[in-house]
Amino acid sequence: MPVSAKNFYQNIFNWSAAIGWALMIFYLSSRSSFPGEFTPSTYNLISSLVHILLYVVLTWLFIRAFKGRGC
Repeated sequence: MPVSAKNFYQNIFNWSAAIGWALMIFYLSSRSSFPGEFTPSTYNLISSLVHILLYVVLTWLFIRAFKGRGC
């Protein structure tokens, strides 16, 4: 079954968003820390919350991209 141009471009957008977000996580993980001075316990809490948020968004983007392919 042929894919319409709209679906094709939507799939490209969905996959680009997921891959772009993954690349942003890769870039941010190469940095030693984020700006600001925090106590060790506050830093660990903020770091954990940021990691959870980043990976929840990444999961959602990949689910959206796979659904666009009919998976």
